[in-house]
Amino acid sequence: DNDVEDSYCQGSQAVCYSFCSSNNLDGDLNIDGAVNIGDVVLLVDIILEGMYNQLGDINQDGVNDIIDIVNLVNLILED
Repeated sequence: DNDVEDSYCQGSQAVCYSFCSSNNLDGDLNIDGAVNIGDVVLLVDIILEGMYNQLGDINQDGVNDIIDIVNLVNLILED
């Protein structure tokens, strides 16, 4: 099985999400089946908290950063 398990916690609420990345869209950080502004907000939170989420690593460089935010916004605008 080639599925990659990943998880992250968001903010002080410590709301944790677990997912299997092969079953989700790149950029769909809240796992709702759509890439939208909610995912951008989550990615910003992940970056500010110093965490990593594979689904938010749009350019697949192993880091969540501003480049991923720009690429995620571009994905949304292209839709």
